[in-house]
Amino acid sequence: MELAKQIAESPINVRYRESLKRIASDMQSRELLEKLIVMGRDISDGSFASGDMAKSEYRQLQEALNADPLVKKHLLVQREYLNLLQSVMDRIRNPRRTSGLKD
Repeated sequence: MELAKQIAESPINVRYRESLKRIASDMQSRELLEKLIVMGRDISDGSFASGDMAKSEYRQLQEALNADPLVKKHLLVQREYLNLLQSVMDRIRNPRRTSGLKD
């Protein structure tokens, strides 16, 4: 089976695409996810402030995330999807190693 087709038809990819659609149609969840992405980027590049205001913002986002099962589930599905892509890249780099992909 062609690799691209195999990835597109994988249950993980299907769940991820469905999750993206649900997030896109829910404005509150979409905004929360966008804030989490921005915060993650700020933390990653070192521009996230480390004061009481930042801690307060972090707590507010954590509470919002805990109250939003759609975003929580999306983040889990996204992690599965990224793991799938990583396994595909590993298989391409090391074709003799076994993975969860079908030949």
